[in-house]
Amino acid sequence: MRAGTVPLGIAVNGASVPTPVPFEAQLAFPGESNFNLQVPNATNWLTGIALRVSLFWPEGAPRYSGALAWLKDRDDYWHQYLTPGHLKAGETNTLTIPFQPGAAGWETLGHSLAWHHRVRLNPQSVGFRVFADAAFTGKCVLVSATLETQPSGGAPVV
Repeated sequence: MRAGTVPLGIAVNGASVPTPVPFEAQLAFPGESNFNLQVPNATNWLTGIALRVSLFWPEGAPRYSGALAWLKDRDDYWHQYLTPGHLKAGETNTLTIPFQPGAAGWETLGHSLAWHHRVRLNPQSVGFRVFADAAFTGKCVLVSATLETQPSGGAPVV
């Protein structure tokens, strides 16, 4: 099996047509900014093994700023993955989020449904969030967003 890479679009202000990346976004902290991600084919979420986001974080941005990825599954359950460490100001930060079933680090707030194969089936939304508690206004640039995929190995053999 060979891994592939699927470029992701970003939905801005609820648009149904993805906005191409790179994309410049206005930031106003304290608070958060959200980016909804879209794939060309919904079945790509099922074959995903890693979500990769490259984000240029502005010079002077709060030192203790972070990012997380989320997936809201078809049953309305929230799953999130907090990226380790803080975003580095004045640099392009590459975030790698494990996306395969059973991946460690996914949290389930408000429910006990574990991260597994089924939660990736027709999700309501997938995205990532940047956040900070300190005051700051400026712009960040979403340089790229991709989903690394692994084709199915076929039907299981009993």
